[in-house]
Amino acid sequence: MNSHPVPPGKHPLWKWPVFLLALLTEAKSFRDNPIIGSRVLNRLGLHVIRVVIGHGVLRFRWLLLSPWIDREDRKSFYQQGYIVKENILGEKDLAAVKEIFQENLPRFRQMRQGDTITHLLLLSPQQLCSTPELRTLIDNRIYLRLQRFVSGFFLLPWLHFLRIENGIRSNETEDPQKVIHADTFHPAMKSWLFLDPVTSDKGPFTYFPGSHKLTWHRLKWEYKRSIQAGNLKDGYSEKGSFRAYPEDIEELQLAAPKEFTVPANTLVIANTFGFHCRGKAEPGATRDAIWGSGWRAPFLPLPLPDGRWMRELFHYMMIKFLGN
Repeated sequence: MNSHPVPPGKHPLWKWPVFLLALLTEAKSFRDNPIIGSRVLNRLGLHVIRVVIGHGVLRFRWLLLSPWIDREDRKSFYQQGYIVKENILGEKDLAAVKEIFQENLPRFRQMRQGDTITHLLLLSPQQLCSTPELRTLIDNRIYLRLQRFVSGFFLLPWLHFLRIENGIRSNETEDPQKVIHADTFHPAMKSWLFLDPVTSDKGPFTYFPGSHKLTWHRLKWEYKRSIQAGNLKDGYSEKGSFRAYPEDIEELQLAAPKEFTVPANTLVIANTFGFHCRGKAEPGATRDAIWGSGWRAPFLPLPLPDGRWMRELFHYMMIKFLGN
């Protein structure tokens, strides 16, 4: 199948209203949407406008949800772009979750990126509610409230079993997730509840503190990159997940990166508009986690309420998307 982008003039007319409406969503591909990828419109500020509005809307939702979490957690998140909490589960609950994790390994989907294999299993709301060992996750107020705050929604985040297996074959290309990048143009939530200790040889999650802030340096960089994005060929920047290289780090004036080498039972939640990557790892090293991802709707002004019908709808959508 031909995966090359279609020239703008070749898109059928019926698709253009879809491309236009996509501006009101989390759509980010400069390659696949000729409006988002338009050099002329981005020279006029289209991408930067979406960035600024997306951040303003999330700021408002965070303000509404701020009473839910402690002041120190809010301070860490606003200043650094992440929250770290140790000892989230009791010892018996952690052991039970790890046992369920191991039992489900044969059901994990596998995705290879360079020399890394990602093993992933989506946990449905029904499974979370009906499995006593997993019920401890959604009954844990700190665990859920922090993720709901960072995502800006009351909705239950999508939770997954996750295993990262590093350095499978030495002759493979490098894992693209080990390249410094931002996930998208607006604030977004990802979380990791690490089930075992994460050491520096396991490819720890690495984050540039403060890189989530919408500074003048970041806005200028986003503006310039948006004009070039349609012609970039790294496989990700042209799809809206901008990669950053040493010269970009210098231009953005980022702080030194922080590697999250943490003990087992530690929760790390990050705003992945900030720059981050997987750290370097020894061949064969693995790390296990409960991985969370928040619902992305950057231009909705109010937090969506939680509800069974909404959880089931989103679960159905994720099954269709992941093929799980």
